[in-house]
Amino acid sequence: MRKQRKNGASLRMVNIWLETNSSFYNREGKYLICPINSEYVQNHRLYQVMTEPRKGDIVFHYFVYESKKKINIIKSYSRVVDRFYEVAEQDEFCQYSPPYRKIDLESNTQLNVKVTHEMLKEKREEIELICKMFNKSRTPFDKNFRFKQMYLSRIPPGLADILGMLSETKIH
Repeated sequence: MRKQRKNGASLRMVNIWLETNSSFYNREGKYLICPINSEYVQNHRLYQVMTEPRKGDIVFHYFVYESKKKINIIKSYSRVVDRFYEVAEQDEFCQYSPPYRKIDLESNTQLNVKVTHEMLKEKREEIELICKMFNKSRTPFDKNFRFKQMYLSRIPPGLADILGMLSETKIH
């Protein structure tokens, strides 16, 4: 999706992503990282999503906690600095072996109100309609409205608007 500038040149619309982080919380807003290969497959198809984010895209950070005492939350968002690059050295915040695709992030912004899955459930019908109309794969919810177990998924712009409203945060 592109906008036209007054001089006729096109301006790229930003994409919006959801990072699911269940282990390396201190990496929040610094970078995204994903192996290129799985244990069995070279250049694994599911990991190729890391080739899609572009400079200026927004990444929301969803934290999944193993402890039942903590509630899973979307707690902040960041901006993509530039496209991915490949890294051959072991990363201290990645449990998989290199090589990796890595994307640097900047401008990490904490949400005023952390967004829980329960808060999103209150908007379920609206969100499901937005996701259906978005017509892209890798949206964050499965057919039962649970978060899919993916590292990086696309968020439709309308869902980002709902996240901004629920979190009482202006997303820019």
